Amino acid sequence: MLAFLVTGGRLSSRPAQADDGSWYMGVSVGASKSAADAAELDANLAALGYSTTSTLDDTDIGWKLFGGYQWNPNLAVEAALVDLGQVTSRISGNFGDLDAFVADVARVHPYSARGISASIIGELPVAQRFRLFGKVGLFFWDADIDARFELGGQPISFDSKQGVDPVFGAGVKYHINKKTALRVEWKRYEIDRDSVQLFSAGVEYRFP
Repeated sequence: MLAFLVTGGRLSSRPAQADDGSWYMGVSVGASKSAADAAELDANLAALGYSTTSTLDDTDIGWKLFGGYQWNPNLAVEAALVDLGQVTSRISGNFGDLDAFVADVARVHPYSARGISASIIGELPVAQRFRLFGKVGLFFWDADIDARFELGGQPISFDSKQGVDPVFGAGVKYHINKKTALRVEWKRYEIDRDSVQLFSAGVEYRFP
């Protein structure tokens, strides 16, 4: 929908964007990537007396469900339920006592996480229907580390941790109409030992 204005005797157009004081909700899906490093994991285990060779899968599917309130064209607050997937490793080497090794891995293995974020968002119109935005806030996260021994046995959950750390990001939004917008964004979640980046695309719906 376009609202037309006559300015200086010329016809111009303005995109129909959301009114001030509106609630919205949406969903985004994308790829998460941890800053964890296999060489660093091996170095940390070496410091504990182990000789290991590790491989690390630091990417996974991430998603979030979000909702917020737009105070005015330039300011909003937003909360989101976030899942950053998993960081998976395969470790081989000389372990000695397996129970002690498992406990020591829990001390140094990178986390990924799930949780709830709360952010303040600043927006800037840059073209018809397009807005740039930046956000900063806190991430209330929960993480688990599970182990599976290849020579038999069930998965063992041997560490769980919660924390509160900063989150920040930026993106671009395209208003299809007054109620619906598409967004592409990047966010970085600080999680205790490492950070996780989420690159996502999603849709946002505003209520009247």
